[in-house]
Amino acid sequence: MPPSTATRQLVATLMLSLSLLLATTLHAETREQRGPIVIYSAAGSYADAVDALQSAITKQGIVVSNVLHASDMLNRTGPDLGITENVYLHATTYEFCSSILSHALVGQDPANMMACPYAIGVYQTTQQPDRIHLAYRIPQGVPGSEETTAKIRAFVETIIHSALEFL
Repeated sequence: MPPSTATRQLVATLMLSLSLLLATTLHAETREQRGPIVIYSAAGSYADAVDALQSAITKQGIVVSNVLHASDMLNRTGPDLGITENVYLHATTYEFCSSILSHALVGQDPANMMACPYAIGVYQTTQQPDRIHLAYRIPQGVPGSEETTAKIRAFVETIIHSALEFL
């Protein structure tokens, strides 16, 4: 006896739900905090992550002030130091500042200039080549700057979440 229409609809709905769940799980991001470092990880390509991060920064009206090619330096110098295995396939740090937030921060204490620039690293490890990681150091200023550093942290998180939407 063939399945009823209701049974076929139920099976179709369950299959669609399962497909959506699997798609979400495969592309799900994870968040981890290790000490002062916050790391987001997701499936995706390194090139896409770099493009997404640069776009997310510039969409905030911010200019990237410096790009540090960490994996290039480490992979180049490792053999001279007796290091035979690379940690990264790719690793780059992007530095930038928000003039509004930075003015507020140094207005509280001139020594807070050390909390700028903000930086987000994007990397792909040799151990997990199918995962892309975006990481940042939780900003800190001198005592009394907590409200402004919390705004900077929220700003950096906004950029990361915007970038992750494209992975």
